Amino acid sequence: MKDEDYKSIALICKTPKECNKLKKRLEKNGQFEIDIINDKNDTYKAGVVIVPSYLAKGLEFDVVFIVNLDEKYEESEMDLKLLYVAMTRTHHLLYP
Repeated sequence: MKDEDYKSIALICKTPKECNKLKKRLEKNGQFEIDIINDKNDTYKAGVVIVPSYLAKGLEFDVVFIVNLDEKYEESEMDLKLLYVAMTRTHHLLYP
């Protein structure tokens, strides 16, 4: 994605716990270091980040990957809203 000139890429997980788990897996595999947007640093400039779905509202990215490791979105009203927010954060590409 970076080679295709996309400047902002988000890996959106359901919860902060899932975000931390994904970060550890990516770093363990030697992929690259990646930041997590959390309650303390809810600003975002560019690059690749991991973000929980409840903090993604209001942010926009060129590319969005919706990542589920262990936690799944259920058919509850809250989960459907979180999934909707995650899916509508992209300008160009969405990978559910």
